[in-house]
Amino acid sequence: MPESRSRWLLFGPWQARYPTGGAPSVGVHRLIRIHADGGHFTRVVTWRQLPDEPSVYHYSAGNGLVPADETLRYDGLILSVHQSRELPDAMPLALLADDSPDGWDVYLPIRLGPVDALFHRVDRLATKHHEPQPSADTLDQVLAQLPDYSKTVGSHECWYFKHDPDYEYEHKLTLDPDLDIYSLTRDIHNEIGHGDLRRYRAEYRNDFELWQFRNHMFEVTGPADTDRGYLSFIPRLNGGYTLKRKLFQHDGFRRVERKTYWPQTHATLDEMDTHVRQRLGLDARYLGGFDRIRFDDMLESADTGHIYSLMTDRCTFTGHRIPLQQLEIEYIRSRGDVRDCQRQIVSELDHLKTWTQTFLDNRGIGYTADYRSKYTHLRQLTSGPGQGPVTGAGAVSETLGHA
Repeated sequence: MPESRSRWLLFGPWQARYPTGGAPSVGVHRLIRIHADGGHFTRVVTWRQLPDEPSVYHYSAGNGLVPADETLRYDGLILSVHQSRELPDAMPLALLADDSPDGWDVYLPIRLGPVDALFHRVDRLATKHHEPQPSADTLDQVLAQLPDYSKTVGSHECWYFKHDPDYEYEHKLTLDPDLDIYSLTRDIHNEIGHGDLRRYRAEYRNDFELWQFRNHMFEVTGPADTDRGYLSFIPRLNGGYTLKRKLFQHDGFRRVERKTYWPQTHATLDEMDTHVRQRLGLDARYLGGFDRIRFDDMLESADTGHIYSLMTDRCTFTGHRIPLQQLEIEYIRSRGDVRDCQRQIVSELDHLKTWTQTFLDNRGIGYTADYRSKYTHLRQLTSGPGQGPVTGAGAVSETLGHA
């Protein structure tokens, strides 16, 4: 991630962020200059980067900012002064960044850990003139609004959103069936945050996912044309099935995708067929089953808060010898408030696709950019090469109007 400019971290009593209903939180707050990686939307602070030299200011209501001959450590989520005197009720309250000449961007911690913390932008506070460090007036504003800021970002996993939640946005590249996809995914992972991927970071504490599951696929042909696509039954380890429904007539960049839960345990294919036809009222036929393994590089844009996956997968189809291996570049979800961001997401997905293709080209790894779905592949395996939806870039222009 790029080097940051002036960043200031404010420590203080946790009650300043979470009022307990008694008297307002009082006492000394500590302000320290610090390095913070990231972009406009999120930043990461690593605790070992707290400066060794005394560079702390004390702040308290009525007394303003006063230089303090202190060094701070934050170890085991406990703030200590001179590595000895612990302040057990202190927590990181806010990060202030001077990205604008006329104010401070304010970030609140949304994930805390013993090694680092993730901060999310909540506001920009305007100032009358450039401040080399946050003034007492600026800190007064931050502390006064801290409880309200917290309500916007303080619910851990509960405040993500997904743009177009019923749609999947993804590019697909088909790979050689003998390629070592684990090593490929690992090598891509090591590039995140560097070079042309410097605006991204590995998703905070969720950077490399491992998946393995069975899939029973039904082709859906009606009753209406708008019902066309497929429905898959994916067994869950804790019982029941995830039902993944995709509605589309062409393989492409953007397709309807819906997931529901079916509590039936150890269903037979006949029971699945009955559920599809009688309970869901669909015209369908069973295509076949396959086993899928998947390695997901999860990454997020520090500038926009959007989270993506660069995933490789290998599908082995029952009764067929040659597997299908692909690399998918998919939008997953976004941090922050719901907003109109389709252009932003499409632009970042296009950038990630270009980067991935260049990465593969530079290593002599062959691929086909064909948006080939597992449904199309399985349909052609079972019905012959002339069967299956139209694939290719034309499907992209049809769905989103861009090449």
